[in-house]
Amino acid sequence: MDVLALGAFVFLTGLTAAGLAGTAIEIIAGARLSLGEPFVSERNISRSLVLVLLAGPYMVVNDAILAMRDKRIGAVGLAGIVVFCGVWVCAAGVLILGAASEFSALSAAAARICAVR
Repeated sequence: MDVLALGAFVFLTGLTAAGLAGTAIEIIAGARLSLGEPFVSERNISRSLVLVLLAGPYMVVNDAILAMRDKRIGAVGLAGIVVFCGVWVCAAGVLILGAASEFSALSAAAARICAVR
């Protein structure tokens, strides 16, 4: 049961982070999130990488839903993309929680060093 709770926590952490980032990016840009311009461009690769890192799963799912509406992919293709994005969200959750735990360990160590002096 603990493994299931941990897995759900990791998934929801990644989903929340990607959702918040995706929504903020859509509000700032004033356009629907996608893997095309203005979000991903060859002219500014570093910005594109950061945006895809933050909100990539939502970009991919938005493009997949549009492709399914246009009959370019089927239901099986959409399901595969959703599963891939679920794994991506879990990986993002692991990275976020790992960074948070490292930050808390570093801040606790810094507090101990400052308390000694």
